[in-house]
Amino acid sequence: MGQPRVSFPADCRLIVANSHVKAQKTTNARDTFNQRVAAYEFGLMLLRQLYPHHAPKMVRLRDVNPETLQVRPSVIYEMVMSLPEVLTPEEVWKHLGDAYAEDLKRIMQTHNAPEHYLIRSVVLYGIAECLRAEMCRQLLEEGDIQGLGELMRISHDGDRVVRYADENGIWRARPYNYMAETAYLKALVEDLRSEDVDRVRRAQIHLQPGGYACSTPEIDEMVDLSLQVPGVIGAQLSGAGLGGCIMVLVHKDSVADLNRHLTERFYEPKGLEPALTVSAPVKGSGLITIEA
Repeated sequence: MGQPRVSFPADCRLIVANSHVKAQKTTNARDTFNQRVAAYEFGLMLLRQLYPHHAPKMVRLRDVNPETLQVRPSVIYEMVMSLPEVLTPEEVWKHLGDAYAEDLKRIMQTHNAPEHYLIRSVVLYGIAECLRAEMCRQLLEEGDIQGLGELMRISHDGDRVVRYADENGIWRARPYNYMAETAYLKALVEDLRSEDVDRVRRAQIHLQPGGYACSTPEIDEMVDLSLQVPGVIGAQLSGAGLGGCIMVLVHKDSVADLNRHLTERFYEPKGLEPALTVSAPVKGSGLITIEA
């Protein structure tokens, strides 16, 4: 029997806005997607090597969480901190080749080798994103739409590559640092141990974006423009990234304002046709278990 459905809030709408940037799945975009998936797998392999006492429970990256491993959240940060920020393909073989040679061959056949793999930031993104996904149902059941919007914004920060803002009247993009640097992770551990309510709350794993970095400047601009509109609750990249669409959770009375703002600030200056669709959420993918 499937889980009961969760009602979408009646006073909200989910808007899908097309950036008109097409991700070329047969060329460089495919390599980038598969490199990120490879980073997930390499990161999990490294964690299993570094923490053999947890290895039986770490079947997939989603298992690296406080509940499954029965550890404090600060321990998860320490585990992530033990990973290298990046690894070259040669370093991947050096660290993992003896134990995972066949797996490495299989994984590396899916893409052209990059200069380096983003290991730590991608792993943190995956761990936190799994926790965010689990929380969405509860937030909808509780009617906490603002909380859901916050998770959407954080999730997009895990994908973004630039951040747009008005600076002295000029709409400008700045590079976004998505690396999970050691100082950042140490600060999170200190916050969790501080017993200060606000610091502990901000340091929770699901509130950390990590760095998957599969957005584009155009997608980031659309998200940041959308978040300027009163009544917009959350916005983020939709789908695999490197082009395509964003989805915006917005109060129904603000749909026209969102349409106008994106048309005037994004589509028209670029000579693009406005492409916003009010969508109806449907049941997503699920896990089917067949008992013998």
